[in-house]
Amino acid sequence: MKNNKTKTTKTILFASLIAALILPFSGMDFAEAKKSDDKYDKISEKLDREIKKFVEQSEKFSFDSEKMKKENVKLDKKIAELGVSHKTELKNSLVDLLGDKFTTLSDEQKDQMVTYIINEKFKKPLKDKFRNDNAEIKGVVFAGIEILPVANAACNVPVISQFKQLDFDINGVPLIFHGQNDLLSVSKTSISSCLKQYELTFADEDHPVPGVDQAYDAWRITEYGTIQDVEIFYVSENYIFFTGGPGTGSGSQGFLTPVPIHYNTSQGIASSVYVSNTWNHMMGTHNTNTGDTLTTWIM
Repeated sequence: MKNNKTKTTKTILFASLIAALILPFSGMDFAEAKKSDDKYDKISEKLDREIKKFVEQSEKFSFDSEKMKKENVKLDKKIAELGVSHKTELKNSLVDLLGDKFTTLSDEQKDQMVTYIINEKFKKPLKDKFRNDNAEIKGVVFAGIEILPVANAACNVPVISQFKQLDFDINGVPLIFHGQNDLLSVSKTSISSCLKQYELTFADEDHPVPGVDQAYDAWRITEYGTIQDVEIFYVSENYIFFTGGPGTGSGSQGFLTPVPIHYNTSQGIASSVYVSNTWNHMMGTHNTNTGDTLTTWIM
């Protein structure tokens, strides 16, 4: 079990070694990774416009489980449509942007890469919509999964302090999987008296196939300027909501799922959250990787 002291030490070590940890397999330096490419910029901006329009026209975000499921279906359909309509153009732009880090991937892995990028591009507009749709949440009570407005509601929101991460994700496997994707920090913010937001920051999120991970990291450095991964969930009196725009729920998916789906889900309160059910840190209150050893972070 790792306590706050251990976590703080790891955070300091990470800060001092960040240059060495960036793109550990590729050897790409930061300046090279940040090079802009006109072809990629054009398709990227086109995707951003289409995604923003789709998100703005979608239904108001709801914590209701059935509505979540319907929105998940619509989102998956739109991601698939964009993957088909822009696949060739996006692939061609990635050849120029990432070079042999992309061209050496198999055709299947290239298709997966396109899906990753489209998924990632939904994150910010969906988070913005979530915040806007729920800006009025003040003093609410969760009865089942329905939100009932109550004046000056007194809620007893439990504190989640145990976060379980696969040792495979932390320590890696020599010559196969880099690891070092430690959970660095957890920040807890009161949205209202009855709803708390948890924001988790990981050192990285590594795809389990090293070659794919090199391309994925190179793209993330170009797009975000960091390889750190930030995920969010919400806690009420009785439920944990793995949502916040793009879902953070893992469903039944395991760590080695090549392209994990971001599920919007709600689950009953539990004392622990499994934060690495999938390699990109989709979460749940149940372990989907039984038989693998875990580290418990207390935060």
